[in-house]
Amino acid sequence: MNMLMVVRRWAGRLGIGLALLFLSEAAAAQASPLTIQSLFLNQAGSRHGDVLEAQAGLIYNDNVDLAPGGAGDTIAMIGLVGNTERLNAPRFDYHVDADIALVKYFKSDFSTQPFGYADAFGEFKIVPGTLAWTVRDTFSQAIINQEGPINPDNLESINYLTTGPQLVLKPTLRTTITIDGTYSDVYSDSKSTYYVNINSHRYGGDLRIERAFSSAFSAYVLGTYSRVKFVDTTDNTDFAYEQGMAGFHLTDSRTYLDAQAGYQIARLDSSSGSGVPPIHIHGDVQSVAAFFPGMPLALLASPLATGGTTSSSAQSPSGVNWTVSLARLISKTQRVSIHATKQITDSANLFQLNLSQPVPGNQQQNLANGQPFTYREYGGTWAYDTGRTSVTVNALSYSNKYQQTPQLNHDSKQLNALATRQINLPFSAELGVIYEHDNFTENFSQHSVTAIGTLRWRLGPKVGLRFFYAHTSVNPDGYNDNQIGVTATYALTRAAQAPDTLMTPTAPGYQPMLGR
Repeated sequence: MNMLMVVRRWAGRLGIGLALLFLSEAAAAQASPLTIQSLFLNQAGSRHGDVLEAQAGLIYNDNVDLAPGGAGDTIAMIGLVGNTERLNAPRFDYHVDADIALVKYFKSDFSTQPFGYADAFGEFKIVPGTLAWTVRDTFSQAIINQEGPINPDNLESINYLTTGPQLVLKPTLRTTITIDGTYSDVYSDSKSTYYVNINSHRYGGDLRIERAFSSAFSAYVLGTYSRVKFVDTTDNTDFAYEQGMAGFHLTDSRTYLDAQAGYQIARLDSSSGSGVPPIHIHGDVQSVAAFFPGMPLALLASPLATGGTTSSSAQSPSGVNWTVSLARLISKTQRVSIHATKQITDSANLFQLNLSQPVPGNQQQNLANGQPFTYREYGGTWAYDTGRTSVTVNALSYSNKYQQTPQLNHDSKQLNALATRQINLPFSAELGVIYEHDNFTENFSQHSVTAIGTLRWRLGPKVGLRFFYAHTSVNPDGYNDNQIGVTATYALTRAAQAPDTLMTPTAPGYQPMLGR
């Protein structure tokens, strides 16, 4: 995995095959029991290259409830971490990116369950170069209450499976026409009694026409359509995505640039349900506030919280959408990357959208509901890598704007930095810091700071140990969270045993299903 793809998962959560994809990912504005040490440490500066490792370990967290004076607990985990791919094979290509662990709490009431994320793509070449069948499965998690603590009682798992045929036509040597047909199934699940059912079936297709003007420069037009049908239409509104775009792509030995713009609409049906994610309150508002600490009582008492309906004629979110991604290798050891995007998306699509950005490093908070919303993101990365020492600094600003329920609007700004040093052949060390500030519409804001340190010890060609400590402070909630632990890893691929590669010039991730 290239470096830009590697740094993607730092501030967020935790195979070789598609079966491992039915697991989960913890997205958070606050630190969850497993998020910080999983993604920020596992796929940080020392995880360059094609890596796939099995891992197991113990973690002590002194505040698993994520509350002032919360109780501590020991957590056991076993899972898989890494990124591996096979491209340009005669019949079958694949790409797997995962950080997954089955987690057991010894004292707390939380059920044993998976945490993490997984994204896998496979392409079976029926007629190589012309006709293929593609499969992509993405597993992530979203939060139910954006102002509550991020723990298993406030998380919802989302599995997004897409499959369909792909036809590639080349009427000339410079022109490529790609036609995709897709069927998707979104399945959601949660241990929480406040689970929001966003299960849906989706079908659609896209047409892309691309013209290569040189080996480095090409332009394209793209049209997509996707129909979303919810299983539960009482609390969700069926809708269809319609999009038309044009863009260009430029790449050489030092520069990667992709820019596209167009128009997009999520056309809501007028005959479906409210489209508002209910919290299903049973009992009085004060008792519910005990489960959702920090949420304004006015919001809990509103029709939104009680599953009330909105007008079926609510406007469909629409507008100009665009994405710009630029990466430039400014020297043999330094790269600068920036990106910006505006899209209309939903909970199931958002994680895939974030994966496809070439400037990662921060983790966006995703709210579990079935509404389409307008998502804006601006980010940048400076990376320095000598092979033995690496430093990466990331900045990100993003916003989620809900046209139907502006009570759920959210803005976030994040900064993080990580320094890695290969001390000698068996030992490497990492130090990192993460800052995040979140604003919510209901006159509520919070900020958190996390400091992280880790020591990696390679015991042999396949076996390694990782010792780590992380401290998080969240305000104005006024709680601290300390985590200390050790994990053991076993390399499942030869590349996992190899030394780190030096910086590559460009490196957007391999995401052939972008936009689904």
